[in-house]
Amino acid sequence: MKTTEIHILPVIKRIPSKLNYLLLILLIAAAINLSAQEKKIALLYPKNTLALPTENTNWLNDNFYRWELFLIQNKYNYEVIDDDDLETGLPSKYALLILPAVRNLNDEEISSIKEFMNDGNSVLSTWSMGVYGSEGKWKGWSELEQLFGLSFISEISQTEASRIHSIFGGTPLSSNIPPGFRLQVTTYDKPVEVKIISENTYPLGYWLNNEIPFEGKELLERTTSAVYGNYGKGNFVWFGFEFSAVVAAKEHQKTANTLLNNVISWLTDNLITQIETWPGGSKSAAVLSCDVEFKFDFINNALDLLEEEELPAQFYVLTESIDLPSFERIKKNGDVGLHGDDHVLFKWQDYATQYNRLSDGIGIIEKLMKKKPISFRPPETYYDDVTINVMEDLNVNVLSSDFIEDRAVPQFINERNQIIIMPKTGFDDYDIFQRLKIVNIQDQSQRYILDFMRTYEEGGVYSLNFHTQMQCRNNFINALRKPIEEIKSRNVWITTHDKVFDWWRKKDKIKLNSIRTDDKNYIIEIENKGEEEVDDLVISFYKKDFDDLLKAQILLEGRNVDYFSDVNSKKLKISIPKIYSREIKRISIGSQ
Repeated sequence: MKTTEIHILPVIKRIPSKLNYLLLILLIAAAINLSAQEKKIALLYPKNTLALPTENTNWLNDNFYRWELFLIQNKYNYEVIDDDDLETGLPSKYALLILPAVRNLNDEEISSIKEFMNDGNSVLSTWSMGVYGSEGKWKGWSELEQLFGLSFISEISQTEASRIHSIFGGTPLSSNIPPGFRLQVTTYDKPVEVKIISENTYPLGYWLNNEIPFEGKELLERTTSAVYGNYGKGNFVWFGFEFSAVVAAKEHQKTANTLLNNVISWLTDNLITQIETWPGGSKSAAVLSCDVEFKFDFINNALDLLEEEELPAQFYVLTESIDLPSFERIKKNGDVGLHGDDHVLFKWQDYATQYNRLSDGIGIIEKLMKKKPISFRPPETYYDDVTINVMEDLNVNVLSSDFIEDRAVPQFINERNQIIIMPKTGFDDYDIFQRLKIVNIQDQSQRYILDFMRTYEEGGVYSLNFHTQMQCRNNFINALRKPIEEIKSRNVWITTHDKVFDWWRKKDKIKLNSIRTDDKNYIIEIENKGEEEVDDLVISFYKKDFDDLLKAQILLEGRNVDYFSDVNSKKLKISIPKIYSREIKRISIGSQ
């Protein structure tokens, strides 16, 4: 969560220009009594950009009003300025300058922006900032590149209709946003894609392939339209698109709104607090997952490797194919779920048929394991609403599928938060052998590593899914060695789907409440609303002025506490080894 006194409301959709003025008057009147922030936000009205003969003035005006409505609705203390005000320099009453679609900036305005940031203030800019100069002459991308440490690549063609931009977890701007969220952006305003060339600039995510997010030339392309960093003593955030371009789907609008509030909160030096996604503060999670079906005894080749590497795995067993000696080894090397009684699809079958099949399969594994399986990977990974209803009635908690979700982490898919769906975050061996036709084990290894590294950077869970009759064959099993080596070399929680579910449901019961007692003092309450204790929680804190955190006195339950600080990401992390059911722990952060 973040420490800001705001209300999250939907991103404003386009409204007729004639209504903008009346709505603004009403909202401004309602906002008069809002509590003032210590410093204000300056929102630039792009007067000089509107004067350019090449620009769509209706779109620019609508875009500006959307920004103003957003600030009013979220109760930010702001003032509108114009190009003349920016030319003469910004007074000290402003902490943040917002430049929405400001394409025309003269040399005096650029100098003023640099001076503003050098004084320790912040800038939030969008789209193709400053590509025109005095008298409306084209001057290119140099100002954008120099201010934000970027290299211009291209304006994305409108022929693509839309693109997907990932959002990394574990950044000051992604609090309360699922790691690896696939934000879909329309291309009608030609988003700007760039590469980062400065060590003071960081990506918030990367552009992905629109059809299959992890299918593409990631090693070569690595372009972004969302960055944050520092210039001089100040900080900045730049987006290569306007937020009106985000698709209207509810989850995407919610994410865009949360993202903007996070950005403003960080740039105005509020404290941002969040629970790290994985136990112990691991950056990412990884699961080795095998469909143990045809050629059942080939699983022994994988078990040899797992035992050598001392790693657990998730096994999805097809009960009609069980080889008992092999199954005895499986039981000792991880968690066992059901892949089905046979390989006939569950999807489209009626409730009674699906119920009986799932129940029978669970019964067989439970008898062999002396433990009920909680995970299910349907044959061919196809399922429907009936499948989910049956899983709920039989208390099966994990659905592993090949469907590509809108994030790189699990999500609950029923009202009682009883079932999670595991996202597909990379190609499995079926894709490798059948779709991509990769048969060289070095090339197979590289493809797995590519998917893992992308998911690792996003902060998601990487499931390396393989089959007994494919990757487990004696002449192909060694393709898993280098991916395992890469996974083990990183800050990764190597686990099973069963344990991911256990962590996800427990973490879901942890709530943060951040209370700002005065200008530089905070109390953060961590409450476990669940019925079970939770181990290995890590709470992270971000602040634009990171020195404030490093100099602060930090207490857990009134006692000094050890913490980890990362100057590059401006993150401070505190470990909570255990929090009991219904317990509330308090962290205080304040001046010494």
